[in-house]
Amino acid sequence: MSEFVYFAERQGLIKIGYSASPRTRVSSLKKSHLLGCLPGDRSTERELHKRFARFNKDREWFVDSPEIRAYILENTTLSGIPQGSIAVRISKTQYEAVRALARKRGVLISWLLTKAIARYLGDQKDGAQ
Repeated sequence: MSEFVYFAERQGLIKIGYSASPRTRVSSLKKSHLLGCLPGDRSTERELHKRFARFNKDREWFVDSPEIRAYILENTTLSGIPQGSIAVRISKTQYEAVRALARKRGVLISWLLTKAIARYLGDQKDGAQ
């Protein structure tokens, strides 16, 4: 059975947890959403808790920080647990620009693109073209 360390976000906090089924686990947490996961076990989870100890708020919950976001960006994926995702082909130049902007803002590329799409669709509803 595959094991994962996952990162979930809720109200300015990030949970670093462990589960064989991260999507199911995060869905059981109120008002939380999955940021990413990586293969790992309880020892991996403990190592990450130690690494980010200065941001610890309460047990497995950490204050959202650029360092934790950078780690998530560089080391996690939502691959293998897609549910509701789409694939879009963009040029390398476009990808690098989006990646740089996401890093600058300390957010995931997927979050940035989701917000851009929502803004675009909102503009379309208002009659903008």
